[in-house]
Amino acid sequence: MTKEARHYLDGAGYDRWTARWSEQLARELVPWLGVRRDARWLDVGCGTGALTDAIMDLAWPGAVTGVDPSEAFLEVARKKVPGARFDHGEAAALPYPDQSFDAVTSSLVIAYLPDPAAALRELVRVSVPGGLVGVLVWDARLAVGHQYRQAAIAAGVPHVERDFPSYEMESEEGLSRALPGAGLRDVQVRRLSARVSFEGFDDFWDSMLARKGRTTEHLESLPAAQQATLRETLRSLVEPKPGAKVVAEAVAWAGKGRR
Repeated sequence: MTKEARHYLDGAGYDRWTARWSEQLARELVPWLGVRRDARWLDVGCGTGALTDAIMDLAWPGAVTGVDPSEAFLEVARKKVPGARFDHGEAAALPYPDQSFDAVTSSLVIAYLPDPAAALRELVRVSVPGGLVGVLVWDARLAVGHQYRQAAIAAGVPHVERDFPSYEMESEEGLSRALPGAGLRDVQVRRLSARVSFEGFDDFWDSMLARKGRTTEHLESLPAAQQATLRETLRSLVEPKPGAKVVAEAVAWAGKGRR
């Protein structure tokens, strides 16, 4: 389980916010991985099924399994991707024998676990010799919701960097070190981005708050007057003109390698 397991209890809230970017990123990631048809896939930390769904649609798989520790997220995933199998399990101790899958993936999870290196080794363990391991992580500076952090700093909120720490793997350099360190060869890393359009600032704000996590906890910890200031500062950053649609970009790093 991630360091913030309490943030992974509301599948609908996740789909209203984070999944709108992760679904786009998954559909860029899967073709780039270049896995042969009829492969056996495992999606580790599958969440509500964004990457699992992309694998089913784009990879011509032989079989797809998703595994996640959140039953709430798995419930959403089973409805979203009925053709896949979903299991309850932890990335750090996958409930599968050695060399069980031809392709093992993990999207926006590994970097945020208590021991990312150990989790990566688990992905490698369950892949066959010559199998493909693919990982997606947010960019530390431009992850989903980075506009909120920029607004908080601009509004004079103290300790924003402390309250939103970056993780070692959240960069091209970090991911490029981590994959060979787990025993992978022929490692490649590339930048991916996704843009999501909202009907207006209120839609953007409400969708952001629907995803219960660090952002909502941070906002709720502030005095009411500071919350209001932060909200208007954020509006000025993302709304091109009053009443206009809001387009928000997020950046991630994709990495792949062979066992």
